[in-house]
Amino acid sequence: MFHKKIWCLDSQHLDETSLTKSRLLIESGESIFIWPDELGSKYKDYNDYCVGEKTDEFPEEIIKSNTFSGERANLRLSGVELNTRRANGFRILSGFPLST
Repeated sequence: MFHKKIWCLDSQHLDETSLTKSRLLIESGESIFIWPDELGSKYKDYNDYCVGEKTDEFPEEIIKSNTFSGERANLRLSGVELNTRRANGFRILSGFPLST
């Protein structure tokens, strides 16, 4: 029996390096965990989540339901990029960020 490898990085919402690494992993055909908006914008990583939620484990169901590959991963990550740019004061017009 083989297990599916899932890359679980820091929040793509808060860490630009994680966002870049996620893009590279998707292009390589890997499956990645993309932090859901409500958690990814609040917690920078798993340790931060566990401290904030006063727990000693990260729920497996959150990982399973937010793991993507291929085009679904590209679409989801594009949504994260869009939300992050908007939160940081950028408008998106024709795919190009313009400062406001």
